[in-house]
Parts: sequence; C-alpha cells; structure tokens
Amino acid sequence: MTIYYLKYINNIRESYGLKPFRACGQLDKAVLDSLHAEKDTATTTHIELTSDPYSELANVGLPLNSEITFVYGWGFHYDEGQDPLKKCLEALHQDFPNDNFNDNDLAHGMNDYTYLSVVYYPDPLMDKNAKETANEWCPYDGQRYGIRIYAMK
Repeated sequence: MTIYYLKYINNIRESYGLKPFRACGQLDKAVLDSLHAEKDTATTTHIELTSDPYSELANVGLPLNSEITFVYGWGFHYDEGQDPLKKCLEALHQDFPNDNFNDNDLAHGMNDYTYLSVVYYPDPLMDKNAKETANEWCPYDGQRYGIRIYAMK
C-alpha cells in the first residue's frame, strides 16, 4: 500500500521541489504487528484498533531510537465484489485529503521525515460495530477496513 500511495504523494512533493518519501517495509510491518484493541476513554462502548509501532521496532530490525509520527488514520468499507486494495486507494485519493486532514502536511511539509508507511487492514471491531448498529437508515454494507499513515525519520 505504501508504494501505491508514494506514487501519488511524491509527485506532489517533487512538483514543489521537495525530496520524495521512501518506503520502509519494516515500518509497515511494525505498524501492522502492533495493532491492538483500545477502548475510547470518552465512551464505554467504542473500541477500535490502534497501533504503536515503537513496541515492534526491535522485532522488525529498526533502530530503537527511530522517530516515528502518526500522520492520520481512519476507516472505510467496501462492498462484496469490490477489491479492497482498489477501494483503499480510492479512499486515500478522495477521502484522505478532504476528511479532517489537509494533504499539505505530506505534500508541502515534513521535510525532516524520510520514510512513509501506509497500511490497510481488515478491522473486525469496526465491522462488528457496523453490524450491531445497522438499521434501515444505515444498513450494514460490507467489510470494514482501517488505514494508518506513519512517517519516520
């Protein structure tokens, strides 16, 4: 997923004379391996998958003093018969720049960061919540996925 997104964001960065981000499969693995369920402290019912790649740095061969920053994360759904990778790419290109986040941070800033990690994964907690809260106005409409974007120096 990271490689696909880098093709998009690096074109924008390079048009402004900025150095492109690079992919780091070890960071992708650290993010995915560190996913865990976390309850929202504001409510008693909302539980989501979160990640803390620092907990996995040693396991994936990255230096323990790596500086990693969480850029953004959100979820999306895809309907049966759709390709989840294609749907994730659509979400990155359509939802991500418009959904409470401005592409400018990645496209025009973060010059001191070298690596970018974009991972997507089936999110059983979001899926379970969607099934439980489905009704005639908001029907259950397919598998839920999560996306996490991290940058590393």
